[in-house]
Amino acid sequence: MAVGGRRSGENASQAMGEPTDEGIFRRLWRGRLPLWDAFWTYYVLGQVLAYFIGLCIATASSPLFAEDHALIPTILFGMIAPIPYQVFAGVGVWRSASGRGVLGMLARLIVVVQLIAMLFVFGGLSKLAVQGQLFAD
Repeated sequence: MAVGGRRSGENASQAMGEPTDEGIFRRLWRGRLPLWDAFWTYYVLGQVLAYFIGLCIATASSPLFAEDHALIPTILFGMIAPIPYQVFAGVGVWRSASGRGVLGMLARLIVVVQLIAMLFVFGGLSKLAVQGQLFAD
């Protein structure tokens, strides 16, 4: 049955011409996934996979670097490369947590704590690099 030129099942996004079959990563980014799915599947498991893949790439590429700089691929691929995914998934969890009560607040707290921990790790690495202890000749 049409109401105002639209079928009753259509929503505002359909009326504006937006696609209704958006991909899973777009749904995650916009916070349109259930909190449990955004957190456990994409934030936790996704990060484990991202860091695992990064460490595999680091291990495979380490022979390309001199012995003195063996930590470079581990830092680049195993620690830095997964960060964009971590931020992406964190935004998705943050948005999915909106209006979810205590569980939503806990999910947001975990995202913030992990971000702070990451900043401390990279702060320590940069301090070691500046002091010349990270890549000692």
